[in-house]
Amino acid sequence: MTTEFSESKQIMEQLIQVHRSGKIDAGRNIQAGYYRGWGLEYGEMSSIISSLSAYRDALAKARDRGCMLPENKLQNLFIIILFGLESIQGDIIELGSYKGGSAVFMADLVKTFGRSTRVWALDTFAGMPATDPVRDLHNQGDFADTSYEDFKNYSEKMGLDSHLHIVKGNFDQTLDGVIQQAKQFSLAHIDCDIYEAVKYSITGTWPYLANGAYIILDDALQSSCIGALQAAEEELVSARGLRAEQAFPHLVYRKFNQ
Repeated sequence: MTTEFSESKQIMEQLIQVHRSGKIDAGRNIQAGYYRGWGLEYGEMSSIISSLSAYRDALAKARDRGCMLPENKLQNLFIIILFGLESIQGDIIELGSYKGGSAVFMADLVKTFGRSTRVWALDTFAGMPATDPVRDLHNQGDFADTSYEDFKNYSEKMGLDSHLHIVKGNFDQTLDGVIQQAKQFSLAHIDCDIYEAVKYSITGTWPYLANGAYIILDDALQSSCIGALQAAEEELVSARGLRAEQAFPHLVYRKFNQ
């Protein structure tokens, strides 16, 4: 990675520095959030990340699995995994994996970076459960065009099975088992669109998030996911008094122990 970073050494050094020693304010490293968000939206960060072979390789695998995330979100995950998780212990958990593209992306990165971090990919792999007709735009059965077996076979084909653990079922039936094995999480990637699922994802993982862990909400700022935003507001802002570290391309919060 060092050779690839040489042409953008100053920006990369700033990213390293701000993620290692950025000042914590209101429960977030807001400088790091600005570097990632502003850099991806207005600066040169996107072109820099796109030039890296580790990113391009992981992106190709994710797209091959039908990943729906836009590149700026994948690039944000890349930056956080590479720099933000450098000193945070724990596995990565994704709640809402659909066809598995973003989980493949993250698992490929931790493998490439030589980390022992495991990625836990949770989904029904049979479409959405019952939704709230008041809060949610999505309906039961949406996103059913996926397959647990295909995802698992792809993971094995890509040599990711030691880093990527695929868990089928409703979160309230599977999360406890994952927690027993993982013990602690450094990052929770919450991408389940609907109020109850997002709420459960936050409350269920919260006690097991490491100090400094990232809570990344994929869809809370999407026009079709107001229920997801409400769950985040209730559980992260109202109940726990957190303030966002980043608002583009993801809504990102941190858990710092008091």
